[in-house]
Amino acid sequence: MLRPENEQNKDIKEALKRLNTLDIQTTYPFLLMAYDAYESKQISFDDLLHLFKVLENYIVRRFVCSEPTNYLNKIFPTFWHDITTEMTNELPFKEALTKVLLTKGYPPDRSIKQAIQTAKLYGNPSRQKLCLILETINRHISKGTGGFGVLDNEPTIEHILPQTPSEDWKTLLGDKLEQTYQSYLHTLGNLTLVTQEWNSALSNAPFLTKKEILANHALKLNNEYFSQNIEQWNEESIIERANFLTEKFLEIWSAIGEPPLIDTKSYGIPKVVTICGETIVVPDKTWLQLMKLTTEWVIKNRPQYFEKARQILGTYLYDNIEGKRYPKHWYQLSNGIWVLQNNSAKGHVSFCRRLLTAVGISESDWSIEEVGSTPPTIPVDT
Repeated sequence: MLRPENEQNKDIKEALKRLNTLDIQTTYPFLLMAYDAYESKQISFDDLLHLFKVLENYIVRRFVCSEPTNYLNKIFPTFWHDITTEMTNELPFKEALTKVLLTKGYPPDRSIKQAIQTAKLYGNPSRQKLCLILETINRHISKGTGGFGVLDNEPTIEHILPQTPSEDWKTLLGDKLEQTYQSYLHTLGNLTLVTQEWNSALSNAPFLTKKEILANHALKLNNEYFSQNIEQWNEESIIERANFLTEKFLEIWSAIGEPPLIDTKSYGIPKVVTICGETIVVPDKTWLQLMKLTTEWVIKNRPQYFEKARQILGTYLYDNIEGKRYPKHWYQLSNGIWVLQNNSAKGHVSFCRRLLTAVGISESDWSIEEVGSTPPTIPVDT
């Protein structure tokens, strides 16, 4: 992970280099689990490469939409667990990966289109990410030509409307300069890729001078676009180029699917759970306790089916938690088995539903009554 140049397989090496450029150390524990699954032949080589590609897709789309990176610290510790849980429902690895990722703040195309026009992406921490995006678009534009242009030195980000506008720019944009500057200076439509030498040469030169230079640049990203008849560089021009880049972006990092609609069900305070006519009071009125009481009911009343339920629920239940990264996320049941207790209200209800179904109890045979509700609440909505 840290030194992908030591990886023998060129496809894995390239994928890891790109992921490292995106600065996603928070995914390393997850990627180690994926590597382990690949080495133990739980997933194929094709699955592993697909995972790298989809993960890059997810990170790049979130970056463009300026989504907070601290969210990744919350999802990746349990990400592999979420995927393998879906696989226990007989979903193939690729489908399980897609299904889970779409529930983890995956930006839809409409968000990408808006963000590329308006998001201020330039900044020191993001320079390498921007370079990767623009380099990839350049390569994509060159597709079918038998090759693609590359820079002969380290890439830098060039602002077409410069960070320090000259008098020429003030004359060009007039009273619209301030609004254009504040709204679009650091957006993708105003940014391109050159070496430091070219960056210094372009500097805050007038647009027509920059246009002539960029039209003769080695990268197709520049020479093809700026060879067009563009007379001035203003708000409309920046938006037009943003739309051009958006089209290429979505061809490269196409949506893996449509994120599900947000669950609008409101989970209140659980009061009672009724299973096969037996009413069980939830003393502390929490969904966690309801899950524990339901699981203990199964252990007591359907012990012969519990092992089958374990196979269906997979990574929600373990014999022991030695080596687990977050031991406080687990609770030991009366039969010694550990159950995942770090979950949302919806997650606990879903677990109970799957557990009871696995031991032969239909949804018509159990219900949950919430505080203030009209009993019984049958069935609990997914």
